[in-house]
Amino acid sequence: VAFGGRILDGDGPKYLNSGDLPQYKKTDTLYAFHLAKNQINKRKTVILCEGYMDAIAYHQAGLNYAVATCGTSLTEEHVHMLKPLADTFLLSFDGDEAGQKATFRAVLMCRKAGAIVKIVNIAGFNSGDKPKPKDPADVLLNFGAETLTSIVDNSIIDSDYLLSRLAKKYPIDTPDGKTKASL
Repeated sequence: VAFGGRILDGDGPKYLNSGDLPQYKKTDTLYAFHLAKNQINKRKTVILCEGYMDAIAYHQAGLNYAVATCGTSLTEEHVHMLKPLADTFLLSFDGDEAGQKATFRAVLMCRKAGAIVKIVNIAGFNSGDKPKPKDPADVLLNFGAETLTSIVDNSIIDSDYLLSRLAKKYPIDTPDGKTKASL
């Protein structure tokens, strides 16, 4: 329906996508949806990720119920498209600050739609002496399909994720910190 590409080496924007067209609106298009919809419906679960390469990595690992947004944040239109097929939404966004903000917004959006929400915690993966992976594609490349599957299987419930984010921002071992975290 449109062009989408990712730079694999060198400088420049990570992703390059067509702008909205009459037949293509980023806000209601999901990459790999045509490949994943039957498995999403069968499992009642969807993995949502940020980029094409992440969706491809999940499919290569046999986790063929993954889709990616197309150069935009997750939208209510995306959630409404998926909600009739899935009860559980696994959010697999990047561990950087932008990805964490997107995760927070997505948690609220998916909860509002009545979904069970879990976080695929790539950032929390213990990589031992190897560099920490940045995203699912990095996990697949450097640690293999079994590791990526294990990380997905050990996704954390959204409330635990949100509490851990608050614990990093506020000193929750003090009364003042607990008060600030609760606001």
